[in-house]
Amino acid sequence: NIDILLQSFPEMFNKSLSSQCSTGVALKAAAKLLCNISSAKIIVFTSSLPSVGSGALKKRERAPDAESEKTLLKPQNEYYTKLGTACAKHSISIDLFVGATNYVDLTTLGVTPRITGGQIYYYPNFSVLQQEQVYRELYRNLTREAGFDGLLRLRSGQGITIKMEHGNGIKFNDTDMTLGHVSSDSCFAFELDYEENLKDGRGVPFQLALLYTTTQGERRLRIHNIMFNVTATPAKVFKGADIDTIFNLLVRQSVLEALEATTSEVRKRYIQKLVKMLAYYKKHCATNHRDSQLILPDSLKLLPIYSLSFFKSAFVSPLKSGAHNNIADSRAYYIMLLNCLPLRDQSALFYPLAFEIHTMLGLPSLGIMSEESGYFTFPAQIRMTRNSLHSDGVYLFDCFEAIYLWVGSTVPQNILSELLPIEIISADINQIVAVPRLETDLSNRLFNLVTSSHRLQRALSPEIHLVRQYSNLEQRLQKYLVEDGIKNSREIKDMNYVDYLCHIHNLVKNL
Repeated sequence: NIDILLQSFPEMFNKSLSSQCSTGVALKAAAKLLCNISSAKIIVFTSSLPSVGSGALKKRERAPDAESEKTLLKPQNEYYTKLGTACAKHSISIDLFVGATNYVDLTTLGVTPRITGGQIYYYPNFSVLQQEQVYRELYRNLTREAGFDGLLRLRSGQGITIKMEHGNGIKFNDTDMTLGHVSSDSCFAFELDYEENLKDGRGVPFQLALLYTTTQGERRLRIHNIMFNVTATPAKVFKGADIDTIFNLLVRQSVLEALEATTSEVRKRYIQKLVKMLAYYKKHCATNHRDSQLILPDSLKLLPIYSLSFFKSAFVSPLKSGAHNNIADSRAYYIMLLNCLPLRDQSALFYPLAFEIHTMLGLPSLGIMSEESGYFTFPAQIRMTRNSLHSDGVYLFDCFEAIYLWVGSTVPQNILSELLPIEIISADINQIVAVPRLETDLSNRLFNLVTSSHRLQRALSPEIHLVRQYSNLEQRLQKYLVEDGIKNSREIKDMNYVDYLCHIHNLVKNL
């Protein structure tokens, strides 16, 4: 009985003094046990660098300079690549739950989820406060809509070829991506190229086919057919542009480039693509505007702030300036996350959603599901700058991988008592605490927003952590205030939004 086995583990190992870890051996043994089953899933829980047996790894030193930092983003050996490839051939997926306080070399371990269509859950500086988060994310991992033994193929009309595929999986031939596991949180991107001239006014057909086995053992084929119009008019192309798709593809391209280039080179290449795009729009679609203005297509007005947010993220920031102790692991995690992150989640990761919670007290309709739309009504959203935060306000920050409730120093007592228990109100402001749900109207409506149907569809499900104004914990929020920066800075990652727009404008003018 699996329940009895799990319950016996604490007693079986309560006298063990070994601190060594043999993740590679455990993975290999699990794969051998499951290789004769048509489809399977391995979930690994680890907190240490594999140190003994097959697949043992050495602790690598932090890179001393920008050029050698690239070595930390490449696997130490071929063991986990070969193991992942063998698992993919037998339709076995691997998910990693890593609760680490020290370096575990996610670059090397993470190869197995990437190849098999799995996922990594990373909890740096793991503490008991995150146990509910682990439970929710494990529950979703096991209960979400999913399939095994998948084959993904994109077919296109004449003249169009597939240049590159992005996503967790592996190719054993020229046409299909093999997916050991595919779920409702999986996301794939395709770069297309055209080999011959396309005729204006005619459509180009595409078909995306996914062959997979359901969790009930049924073999199914899911097909999406779509026809895209062809036009020789640049203005029509920009009008129909999808900002989320374009930004997602730019990010995925940067992920691949980061494996061979330094962070400064990655930023430079991204900026070049952005500037070329905007310069083309200015030349062919906005010829009547003055040079003193930065002209943006209506469909891409948010692309500059998304891009600045990307440059300030843990992925692009140099290894020495990361937010966690294990900087190399943190950056490796973001590289793997961004390679499979769904479109619905990427905007909150780079430009978090922040809402004025204090305004809900006088507006009872906020935080309540609308009978007409079936969605919850949210309060006003603020911009990601410190100027948006006022000492008498309470703000909810949805950062995808973290949720914070920022409470100002002069918030009225009647609002505090609706949101926080007295023991938290009177506690040390530097104490790390999770915000509990209270039996009050405002607290219930706050948690309605957090647990809304949109949020429940996400792969990650963090706790709400309290951040008090002037506390040390405000540093955690600082990296998300992406519109702030150092005035007149020459480094893009340190610029405020206004200076960044001026910088992009000058590059467009000079191209």
